[in-house]
Amino acid sequence: MGFSATARLVAHGQRTRVFRKFRGQPPKRFDWIKNYLDRLLRHGRVEVTLPRAKELQQYAEEVVFHAKKDTPESDLVVESMLRTPEARKLLYEKYVPLYSDRSFFCTRVINQWRLRFTDAAPMAYLELVDRPDELRPAKPVGSSKIAYVHAMMKASRRDYRKYYSFAKSNGMLDKDGNLLDDIKHLLKDTETPVSYLSYIIDCLQWHEGCETVSTIPPSWHDSPEMRVRLDRIRSTDTSSGITKETFISPYKEPVERKIPTSNPDITSNIRRPRSKVAHGESSADGRRRLSAEERYPIPEKFEKNPDLIPKYYAFQSNMVTDEDLLPGMLRQLEVDKRLTLPTRTHIRFLITATDVLHSWSVPSLGIKADAVPGRLHRVNTFIMREGVFYGQCSEMCGTLHGFMPIVIEAVAPETYAAHAKKYYRDD
Repeated sequence: MGFSATARLVAHGQRTRVFRKFRGQPPKRFDWIKNYLDRLLRHGRVEVTLPRAKELQQYAEEVVFHAKKDTPESDLVVESMLRTPEARKLLYEKYVPLYSDRSFFCTRVINQWRLRFTDAAPMAYLELVDRPDELRPAKPVGSSKIAYVHAMMKASRRDYRKYYSFAKSNGMLDKDGNLLDDIKHLLKDTETPVSYLSYIIDCLQWHEGCETVSTIPPSWHDSPEMRVRLDRIRSTDTSSGITKETFISPYKEPVERKIPTSNPDITSNIRRPRSKVAHGESSADGRRRLSAEERYPIPEKFEKNPDLIPKYYAFQSNMVTDEDLLPGMLRQLEVDKRLTLPTRTHIRFLITATDVLHSWSVPSLGIKADAVPGRLHRVNTFIMREGVFYGQCSEMCGTLHGFMPIVIEAVAPETYAAHAKKYYRDD
């Protein structure tokens, strides 16, 4: 037995986790995690799919947490996850001192809101925070947060009331409850309130630069068609609250080619599906609405001779009224005739409707097929056991929707042969 077959027996009967689950064998998945964790420590940011970024973030947080503990047990955990000396040096010499005041949340997952072209997978960035080239500034912690709160309280009265409780608990107020002008004794030697205020003001404007976070490939700017497309998107008017993109050249539907079919039962031509219609660009103006008979043609041999259809049943039901209700009888629907079928026999249903849309559903047989006027829906089944199987129209077809039950009785092949003998002629 292979690895996959053996591992499947270990967790037999257990519910597997579909959300954020890596596909493939466990050693290969763990090898991928180690490689990308090493790449994250060396480069500070990696670009992966959104589910993998969320999974990799948990391992990155644990590695930084154990590296800060500085115990023999934690060192073993860290060494088991690292691959290169460069990543080890950056972890202990750069990120451990940098995140000394951060208990967790040393990483950030940023959704790119775009899909990968090859497999339509959602893409995201996973990056370490508090770096010079991070995509957006992280919330300050430790003494940096004290300097940040002090600067914000001095900047506006609203922030003064907002951070008053934090300032009181961290010794930023005097005995009269007023904000201290000098808090150098609460900060580290390398931080000052004035310099930190200018740094915060610069960082808070990260979202105003349109080129700060860009998920557009650079090659698109070199293409004239993509450059016109990007300019048209950026010129979208959003002042009214409804974003509506204006197309310079309207979409023109290509000339429809009718291809004759090789099926002798179908005389009409088949329409080739339009596979390159852009969303929002196609228009139904000028196109004739096709009827159900034109869209779903009936084979010619069935139109000329309906007796060629293998079996045709019209399910008609009637409600038992109060006048016909007998003692011991429940108020239910009685089907005029049951559909008797043999067991252990391949059966094919050709389902259609004569008035409106219906849904021929027999849940116990696993059958649910749409019944469309002018169209035949073929369903194949194989009944193993004898019994009576009940069904119901599963389409809200009208006021008598609840009066359309279906009853199928499956009997042994011998019993069915005796039952159906009267329908056959001996030539």
